[in-house]
Amino acid sequence: MRSQGASFPAVPIITLNPSTDPRWAEFVHVHKRASLFHAPAWSSALQRTYGYGPVAFATQAPDGRLCAGVPFCEVRSPLTGKRLVSLPFSDHCDPLVESREELRALLDHALAYAREHGLSRIQIRPLDVFDTTLPEGFGPEEEFAFHVLDLQPEIGEIESRFHKTAVRQPIGRAGREGLVYQTGNSAELLDDFFRLLVMTRRKHGLPPQPKRWFRALLDALAENTTIRTASKDGTVIAAILTARWGDTYYYKYGASDAEHTSLGGTALLLWKTIEEAKAIGASRLDMGRTDLSNAGLAVFKERWGAERRSLRYFRWPAPGSAPDHGEGWKMRSAKRVFAALPDWALIRAGSLLYRHMG
Repeated sequence: MRSQGASFPAVPIITLNPSTDPRWAEFVHVHKRASLFHAPAWSSALQRTYGYGPVAFATQAPDGRLCAGVPFCEVRSPLTGKRLVSLPFSDHCDPLVESREELRALLDHALAYAREHGLSRIQIRPLDVFDTTLPEGFGPEEEFAFHVLDLQPEIGEIESRFHKTAVRQPIGRAGREGLVYQTGNSAELLDDFFRLLVMTRRKHGLPPQPKRWFRALLDALAENTTIRTASKDGTVIAAILTARWGDTYYYKYGASDAEHTSLGGTALLLWKTIEEAKAIGASRLDMGRTDLSNAGLAVFKERWGAERRSLRYFRWPAPGSAPDHGEGWKMRSAKRVFAALPDWALIRAGSLLYRHMG
């Protein structure tokens, strides 16, 4: 990486649609830090579900190749404002740059674009960035824990790192209970997954994401997205949605029937995911972000041997006060309301609200 004081030659910066422009698809296919969230299919699913406008800013070489780039979506909401987000409902979205100067140039371009199009905020979700890299006016907005499981050791060594009572014993229990494992992306499996998701989100006092979002992901990512279910006596009791991009597997969404937690359904599904990922040569399992207030979820991931890192989001203009990592009274009140809603109303709330939350 170039030093911060190095000069950065003027390079044309172009604006393109990352969902449809073949140059973006070629660029992210070969970039070493590209993730699932940079894929054209992810932006396409966001646009199809929530109506967000995908846009990317990139530097272009004389031969037409893209050299660096940052994808965004335009979120225009009467409730939460008009803004650029990189990217909505993505745990992280690293700017694909090779220097601090490239990042500053692209974000300066994003600032000019935002002002020209009446957008009042910009948010980025980098995996690794220094505050001094960002243009003036950017500041930290939110912080999370982020967990990654290294899949490069032998499968026996990976398994040896699992917590004995919290991971290994539930996997064994699932086998003794005769849980049936199934994978695919059919409408029937989506129905099973969504039924459990409604139950799980209610338990947490939150509405579920719209069902059409999961259908859009399954359609856009096709064979790279999988629903995995565990059944007992013909009834699905646990389900997760995983995705694959390059050499990384992603554990993105999970749901289960709380009455059958002791049967080890979720443990079985994660173990099967790890076995499959290891078998095809994947190097890591991205277990996603965790709210700092959710210590239980962080411990769950770490008991699988996942490494914890810090993940910070940045915003322009910078927030006026330090980020609050706790749960305010408004959220606690909303959770009590959501938990009391009938299923149809909870599902409807998710369909109405999520497009404003990106």
